[in-house]
Amino acid sequence: MRKKVIIVSLLAIVIVVGTVSAILQYYRKNEPVKNGNAYTDVDIEKKIDECFKNYQRDVAAGMNLAMDREMCYITIAEEKGDYKICLNIKNNDIKNQCLRTVAEKVNDFSVCDEVVKGKNSCYFNIAVNTKNPIICQGDSYDGNLGPNECYYHISKINKDASLCDKIKGNKQLRSNCMQNTQTK
Repeated sequence: MRKKVIIVSLLAIVIVVGTVSAILQYYRKNEPVKNGNAYTDVDIEKKIDECFKNYQRDVAAGMNLAMDREMCYITIAEEKGDYKICLNIKNNDIKNQCLRTVAEKVNDFSVCDEVVKGKNSCYFNIAVNTKNPIICQGDSYDGNLGPNECYYHISKINKDASLCDKIKGNKQLRSNCMQNTQTK
């Protein structure tokens, strides 16, 4: 009896190890390849090629489109909801546009940390899209769109006058906020 238990146990271990090994091998084989910080995947590259061929066809047909291959990355990254695809873009302006687009599509403000130019609008748009005032309190704001404007817009959307109290250093904006959130 004890011999049967040992044999069954060993057999179960072999089956588990074999199954885990097969699963790991499958995922390693199908895992996207990382290239430095950039993210590449054969399927994604095929989609980029297809996108760019469509663009070239449209230009040949007389359409005046301001787009290049790197713009296709935005289309594919947005479609997949994967900001890592944007990291393949060499042009910083297009890369930032791609990162903002994906961040706003998936409403993930952590992607805004990758944005170099236009970070404020990225945080702002996600805060407004999600109606989440917590995002407004980020330290990364500078320039025109900052926490005050963020609190103002979300207070209007949520009809929440308490957010107006968080507006600092701009009495006019705070006053407008209070007026716009009063229930009528």
